[in-house]
Amino acid sequence: MEHENDGAADKLTIKSSLKFLGLFAVGLVILFALFAVFLVLSDEPFAIQIGTLVFYTVLVFLLTFVRSRLGAGYSLHNEAVRRQLPWIAWIHGAFCVVVFSAQTYVLHAWSSFSAQWRAESGPKHDSPLSLALNVLFVLTMFGEIAFLRRILSRACAIAQPVDDETA
Repeated sequence: MEHENDGAADKLTIKSSLKFLGLFAVGLVILFALFAVFLVLSDEPFAIQIGTLVFYTVLVFLLTFVRSRLGAGYSLHNEAVRRQLPWIAWIHGAFCVVVFSAQTYVLHAWSSFSAQWRAESGPKHDSPLSLALNVLFVLTMFGEIAFLRRILSRACAIAQPVDDETA
């Protein structure tokens, strides 16, 4: 009897390891693809903003739909989730417009900020302004992710009793 449980645990461990390796491989491919996007667009107008939006969209998708420490993942095969996709796309589009507009404004107005805000310091040569922008970017992203996850969790919770009745 114990040997059967050990076999199930081994299969679970192998499955978890394969899933981790698969996600790690996908993550590496995404990082290289994003690097390529930044290289290809380096001389184009709005290149920084477009590259940022690609990166932002990938992170929002992964952290919204993939199971993580933020909570359970949401399957795109779930009917309740699919019904919410147009609404989620509109919300994400609005967040992208805000991020694009804010980044465009700051890049345009960079020289008008005081020298104290633009001065690079520390081992990474960051300025207080770039640090503030990065913090604002991360807060915006996690705010959107929390909002989208709340929409999906409510949609799945509402659809759950319907699924139980048909089973």
